[in-house]
Amino acid sequence: MRKLVAIAFLLFCVLPSLTAQNLCEDPRAYATGSFELSSYDICHNENIRITGDEKVQDARYYFNYKGETYEMAYSQGETRLDFSEYMEKLKKPSVFTVIQVGKVDGKESVACKKIKVRYMDVPVYSYTYCPGPTIKLEITIPQHELNDFQDYSIKVNGQNYYTDALTYRDAFTVPNQPIKLHVTANGSPKTCPATSSEIEVPIFGGGRDWDYYPEITTLTLGDDLIPRMEITGQYDQTHTLYRYAAGANYNVAQAVKTGIKTGDLVSDIPPSLDKSYCYFIKADRVACVQMQFRSAEICTIPLKEGNSANIKENVLTWQRYSGPVDYRAFTPSGALSTSSWMEIARSEENLETKRLLDQDVQYVDKNVDCSKKYCYRIRLDHTGHISGANFQSRSYSNTVCLDHRLDLQDPPLGLLVSAEEQDNIISFNPPGDIQYKPVTWELYKKEGTTFTLSQTEEDVTKFTDEGVTKAETYKVRFFDACKNESPYSGEVTSVFLSEDGDNILDWTSGNPFDGSTISHYEVMYVNSGETFKESAQVNTHPVSTAEVVTEGTFIVRAVASDGRVSDSNPVRFFVRGALFLPNAFTPNSDGHNDTFGAKGSLTSIEKFQMDIFAPNGQKIAEVTDPMSGWDGKLPNGLLAPTGSYFYQIKAEMKSGQVLSKNGSFVVIH
Repeated sequence: MRKLVAIAFLLFCVLPSLTAQNLCEDPRAYATGSFELSSYDICHNENIRITGDEKVQDARYYFNYKGETYEMAYSQGETRLDFSEYMEKLKKPSVFTVIQVGKVDGKESVACKKIKVRYMDVPVYSYTYCPGPTIKLEITIPQHELNDFQDYSIKVNGQNYYTDALTYRDAFTVPNQPIKLHVTANGSPKTCPATSSEIEVPIFGGGRDWDYYPEITTLTLGDDLIPRMEITGQYDQTHTLYRYAAGANYNVAQAVKTGIKTGDLVSDIPPSLDKSYCYFIKADRVACVQMQFRSAEICTIPLKEGNSANIKENVLTWQRYSGPVDYRAFTPSGALSTSSWMEIARSEENLETKRLLDQDVQYVDKNVDCSKKYCYRIRLDHTGHISGANFQSRSYSNTVCLDHRLDLQDPPLGLLVSAEEQDNIISFNPPGDIQYKPVTWELYKKEGTTFTLSQTEEDVTKFTDEGVTKAETYKVRFFDACKNESPYSGEVTSVFLSEDGDNILDWTSGNPFDGSTISHYEVMYVNSGETFKESAQVNTHPVSTAEVVTEGTFIVRAVASDGRVSDSNPVRFFVRGALFLPNAFTPNSDGHNDTFGAKGSLTSIEKFQMDIFAPNGQKIAEVTDPMSGWDGKLPNGLLAPTGSYFYQIKAEMKSGQVLSKNGSFVVIH
């Protein structure tokens, strides 16, 4: 009950200097969300509509926002607003900050609104029970934005009192028995139809619920490790805040803030931000007999990230909670019980809580999905009674967010495409300095002017693109173990080889090397286990029939300026026959140029005939072996005299091609 009361009196006017982490005060790191409410002044059970949120995707609304992180707000948010259940427990009016969290164009967004929620005909008020020889019940109706009524009714044990003052405070003498109290108001611009019921104020004794006994209802450590505290107590009553180091005796506590009133959000900068400190408040008034008007202690819990080399687990550490431990010094005897919880907010998931033991100083979250952001905070719930008054308070540690998601800057390196037979092999390497190992690789292939996803593989260093029929252009990227996405690599284009039908090799000029240029090409011919190559600078190359005389396999190799190589697809074909005849020969038996015969694709010839004619047109010789040639002798065995002669050749190649050639030559002695 007291926890709910504390929430009701969260200050509606937050001090900017104390809320640097508040998303509503400083949303600069987020996109701007948008929404409107059907009303900003409602009754607790009134339906409220949300409009104007069309541009926000996956929007959630959290109506009791008090400076939580985006993740904490999202994990506790709902897709709609409904105050009825909460207010039925609270039974008092309040002002809430509604925060909308979601995404705009893929970026996390924030928007905030303030809304007044009224509870029936109940105004904002407080009371104080003061036991003694003469028992007093003090009633205070403060100036408040929800107290916009024309007049107020105070009924104490059935006797009515009325006032139309802006503020009201009075003390009533009451008997030593439970008191019936009913405070209502009339004439507000916003009228709620239901009427409230009277409440019962208990008499003095150990463990009683006095709603406005001084209390630090909530202590929250900010990201800056500065504690911020919500205060409740009698309206118009000032209080002093005390602090001492956790584990020490409360008698050494020092006053650190004065003049504190109900609803104030109070902060303090302790001597050491990473140590635990305990706080309590005390009303600046004379005690009522045994009631000290002093709150219970509540202590900070600095939370830190622990060490872990495993990306599948998150480790959180903190000091063991060491106070408060005993309220028996305050009469009547005090009591305390605590329960600790780890609250976990994962990216776009609901809040999860895990129970902690009192002796715990570490929490290990195992099986973490490192593609999500995790935010942790400890919630410590206190319940008990002190100086006769029950209390419920809550201490939150600072929120520690662990996020393995990265904005990767370096693309894959060394992308290279090279052919093996009719397949393209695309190889690559991860960047040198990366935090998490690449797990998933994607190959993109250019279709027209755009790239489309072609293949996805796990833990690879190359892709195979099978059965290519033209030059192809590729790029790759990877996702690491935490699903962080790398930039794309540079583009590479395969070297595609073809033959134009006239012993000319042609190949495409795209660059198969990422990060390097082409230095030159090498044209390679492979036949019967023998290989030769010729250097080429351009993208076309005639086949040398002086070297290639039959069917062969041709590959063009691109050589990069950094020494890497990329092979084209292989091309196999019969070299078209080509025969070459000299224009002179010397049949003088000196071992040089002693015969006249064809040169070129001789081993590719199936049938051959060469006829030699004298200047007068008479046939003087016939040669049927392309490997021998004419030795210069006439049919009578004598050497042909010096002069011009004629030849006529007909050759049938193994490929079926038929070659015919004629011309003249000179015999020289």
